[in-house]
Amino acid sequence: MRNKMIVPTVAVAGLLLVGCGSDSDDSDESRPNDPSQSAPDDAGDDAGSPSEDGSGDGAEDGEDGQGDENAEGGGEEGDAEDADAAAFDARAREVAESWPEPVPPAEPAEQLASVTGMLPAESTNEELTVEIGHGQCDADFGAWVAETDELVIVGGWAEADPSVDMCAEVMVLDEAPVELETELGDRTVVDATTGEEVTVAEPDAG
Repeated sequence: MRNKMIVPTVAVAGLLLVGCGSDSDDSDESRPNDPSQSAPDDAGDDAGSPSEDGSGDGAEDGEDGQGDENAEGGGEEGDAEDADAAAFDARAREVAESWPEPVPPAEPAEQLASVTGMLPAESTNEELTVEIGHGQCDADFGAWVAETDELVIVGGWAEADPSVDMCAEVMVLDEAPVELETELGDRTVVDATTGEEVTVAEPDAG
């Protein structure tokens, strides 16, 4: 009778062991993952690749900004010249509309150099030579012109020399050519700054 009970006892013990092992495996599978195991991988990926707003985009933005600045810096001189030409055009229209009693400029015409005189010209001339008053340290000078059926309106311009830091305010007179679209004819040559007829210089007796 005792011998017959040994086998069932061993079998039951084996089943108990198998059951414990199964519970251990299930507990391992159901155990939540440790976040610290994946954290180093995520951190490494973030450190190795630029973010959407990182240096890659920043470099492109910097290049674009530099291009705009260069463009903004290169356009300043051109903008100033356009502004001076626009000031002459506005003043020339003012003179033409108020002729023969031109009104003084509404604002000081700082962009315009005075036209102090002109050389004698024939009615068939398509070019005039006018005399411009400008600063002795200016780098360049010249004249604008606007034409109507009655008038040839001229205005001088001067460009300061950027390499000169200090300069005495001394006016010098120089000649500048003015090309006309049509022959002078009997039209009156007028200084845009003053709105008055330009004085014709007397021929040199020598």
